[in-house]
Amino acid sequence: MTDPRKKKGKVREQIDAFAIAILMAVLMKYFAIEAYQIPTSSMQPTMMGSKSAGVYDRILVDKSRYLFFEPDRWDIAVFRYPIRVQQSYVKRIAGMPNDRLRIAGGNLYLVTGSDPRNPDHLSPLPRPTGVQEEHWKQIFPARADLFSESKVLGSAFQATSGEWTEDADRNLTVRPRGDRIRASIAYADSSRGGLSNLVHDGYPPWIAKEMIDAGESNPGDGFANDLQHENVQDIRVAFTVAPKVEIAELQAAITVAAPDAPPLAFSLLVSGGQARIVVERDGKEVAAAPAFPLSLAADSSTHLRFAHVDDHCLVEVDGTRRAELPCVAFKTLTRLLPTATPRGQTSLRISVRGGDEVVLSDIVVERDLHYVPTLIGGRGETDVIEVPDGHYFMLGDNTLQSVDSRDWTAIELGRDDAGRLVDPNDPRAENVLDLIGNLRAVPVGRDVDPDENPVVVSEEKKVVFTDRLGEVWTLAGEVAMSPSTGHTYESSTPWMNGPNGPWLPKQSRIRFVPREHIIGRPLLTFWPGFRPFRIGFIR
Repeated sequence: MTDPRKKKGKVREQIDAFAIAILMAVLMKYFAIEAYQIPTSSMQPTMMGSKSAGVYDRILVDKSRYLFFEPDRWDIAVFRYPIRVQQSYVKRIAGMPNDRLRIAGGNLYLVTGSDPRNPDHLSPLPRPTGVQEEHWKQIFPARADLFSESKVLGSAFQATSGEWTEDADRNLTVRPRGDRIRASIAYADSSRGGLSNLVHDGYPPWIAKEMIDAGESNPGDGFANDLQHENVQDIRVAFTVAPKVEIAELQAAITVAAPDAPPLAFSLLVSGGQARIVVERDGKEVAAAPAFPLSLAADSSTHLRFAHVDDHCLVEVDGTRRAELPCVAFKTLTRLLPTATPRGQTSLRISVRGGDEVVLSDIVVERDLHYVPTLIGGRGETDVIEVPDGHYFMLGDNTLQSVDSRDWTAIELGRDDAGRLVDPNDPRAENVLDLIGNLRAVPVGRDVDPDENPVVVSEEKKVVFTDRLGEVWTLAGEVAMSPSTGHTYESSTPWMNGPNGPWLPKQSRIRFVPREHIIGRPLLTFWPGFRPFRIGFIR
């Protein structure tokens, strides 16, 4: 006969094992590893979250990382949003405690002196090599592929002088006209703004196509369009050069023409068996790196890559770095808008002089992630961002679609004892409970955004508001729509209506994340979809 005590003991063991497994899973979730879904586009293409493309990455987050180590600049971190603490955000740490920062010319700078407007008092903050490599966004041939452009000459590139031809593989062949005249191609892409800050750059082609079809890549707001048209000064070009006979000179030049300064040309110049990096201001040489041997001999093939990034120039030959030149003395801090007067613009040109037939193949043009100071109006162009002790400044990798430390804004509302929306500063209101929460307006006619706050229910004359702690309030009241922006608020005129008439809510910018709000660091991203399955480590 079976001893009932043994049977009871086995059941107890199974219950204990099950309970321990649950406990371990809970402990793992709260103290070690947790999975999150990316709902928005703010970190694309590092982490995808696109409603128009139906892509929502999952990430695995190491929650023990910051129990033992302090956050580093350029880490990607998951943290509690300071204006809605029950909500987790994921961004990149760009500013450290006690930093003084400025975003200008697409770059992030550390203010090292007393005058943030003085270029000499700004030091660039370059990203680690692995992070920088992830931030390069291919624009050629990616844009040509996206728009099914089979021809290169006359569309992506404009040729001047020399006899230029192309083949089906987009290889370009040129016969220069003598030793004195440069035969050149310039990156144009005129229908899409050239070396501009297009939001779909860097995405897989099928996602970019769905973004364009959904109108996601072409915001209707005028300022947002300006941000897309802004030219990027940090450019990288790569190509293989194969001459039939030795050529006299080859040059790859990135020219930055700011509206308030003479044009600066950053060039790789190959001539006489040597190569060097040269900086020219208004056509005159003002700086150069030491020359190094480089022969573009007859019937040879050489792969070159030249970059201007974070006020630094780099040259690679056949995959090996051969030269670099700090260019911090030649910063461009103003916006480069080709539609402005006077205009600012970046251009890229590859030139050949002398020799016979020269083939340029495997041409790739990339642009860097381009930080803009703000997504709200034109403010912030010369702002100094002073990070408090124990706090961090966060930026999204998708600078045109990321609501982050640049623009987080809190709003303060009031509620009276009848549940009506009131001005919290109105002394005539009784039993007022002040409500502070996130301000995130969405244009009229758009779907409700998950972060939209307050949400206006016009037909019922109600406002739904979520406060800092995540509590949801339904208040009786009306909100005036902005005739100029189509948003549910104006920043400078009364736009809320209560029992005592229209009033202007108090707004304040919340730019920084306290150390105790940082939860963990993402390790891995994956998308369990069907086209295609993606998985990779996060830098």
